[in-house]
Amino acid sequence: MLQDRRGDPAVKGLYEQALESPTLMIRAIALIVLHGDIDLWSVVMVDNEFNEEAVARLKDEY
Repeated sequence: MLQDRRGDPAVKGLYEQALESPTLMIRAIALIVLHGDIDLWSVVMVDNEFNEEAVARLKDEY
């Protein structure tokens, strides 16, 4: 449901706030939604763990 409302300013603001979360998983999921590309999951997940460098790189691209 939230993915479908990505263009909604309130929801977009929520995801943008999540980019500042201290939790890597929350930042990664927010970036995937904001980029609108589920294929980024394979970029941020390496060996079944979130990759901090990949998340930081995606955040810089956003």
